[in-house]
Amino acid sequence: MTDRQLECIVTIANNASITEAAKKLFVSQSSLSQSLSNVERELGVSLFTRSSGNLEMTYAGEEFVHAAREILEIKQNITNRLADLEHSPRGKITVGISQKRSWLFMPSVLAAFMKKYPEAKVVFIEAEQQLLDEIVLTGKADLAFTTQAPVKRELEYHHLYQEHILLALPKDHTLCSEFQRHGIAAISRLKETPFILNHQGHDIRAISDRIFRDFHIDPLIILESHSMDVCFQLAAYGLGAAIIPDTLEKSHPSKEQVQCFRVGDAYSRPVSIIYRKNLYMPFLLKEFVRIATEQIVTKYVDG
Repeated sequence: MTDRQLECIVTIANNASITEAAKKLFVSQSSLSQSLSNVERELGVSLFTRSSGNLEMTYAGEEFVHAAREILEIKQNITNRLADLEHSPRGKITVGISQKRSWLFMPSVLAAFMKKYPEAKVVFIEAEQQLLDEIVLTGKADLAFTTQAPVKRELEYHHLYQEHILLALPKDHTLCSEFQRHGIAAISRLKETPFILNHQGHDIRAISDRIFRDFHIDPLIILESHSMDVCFQLAAYGLGAAIIPDTLEKSHPSKEQVQCFRVGDAYSRPVSIIYRKNLYMPFLLKEFVRIATEQIVTKYVDG
């Protein structure tokens, strides 16, 4: 039985769905189903049963998945320990990160890291925020940058800072002076203001929709984009309001053309580096976490 087969079964168990597991593994559903059948045939037992459209592990499945996780973790630990025998500056680090956060974080982090460890290799896996924890859990990435709350028990969450959600208004908007006096944006006052928002499916759009529900407003949405940067720039050009994280505002070249106001602490979210618990961290990986923390905190907290 191969490591790949073990990884496939563990991913199916994590998602309770062959369809979802196939997406995470970047394989076809039929191929993954065949792989599961081959393993079950080899073992002579069923690992999963179908219930209400979902897959549920049998007792044999629970025992197998528990052992498979241990085997994959032991192999990864051995690999990391051997690579770390001499605190080698050589090695490869695979980083999971969303495309939007990649251009915010990685230039300064990589410049500092590669200056100190020029023989190291850093590989990016760019994915939507919702997929990053699974990429780390399945071992496709050594670590990832996430804004998800710490809910996965198998992951370690290295907290970087708390990211606040802002309302960005064109600098000459009539409500800017009012919001400045109060120090916070009253979203309910923006019923007639056009909004430029991320498309549905983006995490920042989910937060935006929650804000509108909480403030009992049906927003006038004139444009939608997959890019937070585009939303911010259109607000800077006076086309409407945008809802963005303060991480974007702090480093954006158009920030002088807008005024930004916090919506409320209830809409903040943690920014963290995640990696697997109980997994040996080689020297180079520890150094990447240390340098990334220094660079990001300096730029977005102390800066």
